[in-house]
Amino acid sequence: FTCEEEYYCKDGSTIWTEVEVIPTADSDGRINQILGITRDISERKRAEVQLRQSRDEVASAYAALREVTQELEQLSVTDPLTGAWNRRQGERVLASSLLEAHRYGTPMALLMLDIDHVKAVNDTYGHEAGDQLLIDITSRLAKNLRGMDSLARWGGEEFIIVTPHCDIAGARSLARKTCDLVADEPFDDVGRVTVSIGVAELWPDDDRDSWLGRVDHALYAAKSGGRNRFAAGASHPSARSAIPASGGTRTVA
Repeated sequence: FTCEEEYYCKDGSTIWTEVEVIPTADSDGRINQILGITRDISERKRAEVQLRQSRDEVASAYAALREVTQELEQLSVTDPLTGAWNRRQGERVLASSLLEAHRYGTPMALLMLDIDHVKAVNDTYGHEAGDQLLIDITSRLAKNLRGMDSLARWGGEEFIIVTPHCDIAGARSLARKTCDLVADEPFDDVGRVTVSIGVAELWPDDDRDSWLGRVDHALYAAKSGGRNRFAAGASHPSARSAIPASGGTRTVA
C-alpha cells in the first residue's frame, strides 16, 4: 500500500513524501520482511495546490462574469430611471403576448397610462422631483399587478401594462384601481398627482398597430374627458359608438 505524509522542517517549510510499503514473503508464503520506499512528492503537492487555486480563481471569475452579464442583460431591458421594462422590451413583451393570445385564443388587454400634468410638476418643483415622481408611480403601479402582467415605460411619462388572460372587464377594474391608487395618496414633495388611462382588449383580427391604435385612442378620450380617469375601447368590433359610462369612464370605438 501507499500513503502520503507531510513533514514540518525547522525552517517552517514542509516536505511531502509518498511512502510505498512492499511486503516480501519466503518460500512458504510467510512475510519475512517489509520494504519501504519513500519518494519526495513536494513538487507534485505544490502543483496540486496551485491547480486547485487556479480552478477556484477560474470559478470565481466565471461567477463574476455571469453576474456582470446578468446585470448588463437587465440594463438592456429595463428603464434606467424607473426600473420598469424599457420601450424595446415592452415591444418584445407586447409582440410575444399578442402572438400567444392569438395562438391559444385567450383574452388579453392593454392599458396605456399617461401621468397628468408632468410638465407642471417639472416647472414647479424641478426635474429631479419629476424624476422621483416617475419612480414612485412606477412602484405603486407594480404593486397593483399580477405576476404575469408586464409594466413598461413607453416614453416620457407614458407607460403600458400588458395583461395576459384578462378580459375587458378585468382590465377596466385594473384601470379603475390604478387611477385610485395613484390619486388617493399624495406623493412626497409634489402632492397629489393623477393619471389618465386608455384600455383596449385584444380582438381576434388585431395586429400590433391596430391594437395600439385603439388603446391610444382610448387614452386620448380619457385625457380629453378631463383626465384622472380611464376610457375603455369597445369590447368587440360591432360596438362602435362612443357610449359614456359611469364613474368618469367612457367606452370608445
